[in-house]
Amino acid sequence: MAVLLITVALLGLFILWQLPRAWGFVLPMRLTTVGALAVAGITAGVSTVVFHTLTRNHILTPGLIGFDSIYVLINTLIVFFLGSGALSGMHPIAGFVLNTVIMVVFAVVVFSPLVTSTTMTLDVLLLIGVVCGIFFRSLAGLLQKMIDPNEYQVLQDAFFASFTGIDRPLLVFTLLVTIVVCAWIWHKRHVLDVMALGKETSIGLGVGYRKESLLLLAAITILVAASTALVGPILFLGLIVAHLAYRATGTTRHTWTLPVAALFGVSSLVGAQFILGQILGYGTTVSVLIEFVGGILFLFLLLRKEKLK
Repeated sequence: MAVLLITVALLGLFILWQLPRAWGFVLPMRLTTVGALAVAGITAGVSTVVFHTLTRNHILTPGLIGFDSIYVLINTLIVFFLGSGALSGMHPIAGFVLNTVIMVVFAVVVFSPLVTSTTMTLDVLLLIGVVCGIFFRSLAGLLQKMIDPNEYQVLQDAFFASFTGIDRPLLVFTLLVTIVVCAWIWHKRHVLDVMALGKETSIGLGVGYRKESLLLLAAITILVAASTALVGPILFLGLIVAHLAYRATGTTRHTWTLPVAALFGVSSLVGAQFILGQILGYGTTVSVLIEFVGGILFLFLLLRKEKLK
């Protein structure tokens, strides 16, 4: 309840702060920004909590194992072969659908052995994901060095998370997609509670582990694609808000962790955007701040896990 009240207060503060008399121009812009912040925050929180359940690992996130790098590679290939005009001229919703389809195929192909193989270990599969992410980023980096500098600038604009200049039709579309996917995941919250107990236990309790895991992987990928297509890659946001949710709720039950992680995602982004915009005068960007804090948290969790071995 406290997280909900804080989120509502921050949303009201962001929307109404020093609202000028000519609010007819400013208010729609702020509402669009709030919508983008909400989509990014909700998708990051929900997708990371579900991913932690599937992998039974609270350190990794979808972005760390290559999901975001696919987005970077796809757009790089478009600019490399077709030019920046093809990227900027592509309808945002068409670009979102293209990225989503390719990312879902990647997720199912790479991680389906997690739920179908009896010999493949989780560590090996996660290592495959990390290696794929590095490979995709390296390939994209190589291609970026070979394209025209002007086209490279257009490409770079798509790779840094930004909550300004949001395409409103794309916002509405991704918001609808996010609502539908999150509603389906909420419907599966009790199944997720069982799956958190492990594969063998889940099967013994009657859960169709293979089917449910593949569907949940696809749902995670769609949420990541929605956020990435709308505002750009945000690597560590999910890791931050998921662990805040675990700490705040003191449980791993998805009835609590899913909504709390989503609320933390929204409140964190709205609060950071408000502070950076109104206090710091946009001296830096929200994505830079998130990556800095998230990187520290990731190293802390990694080092703590090593000490516990």
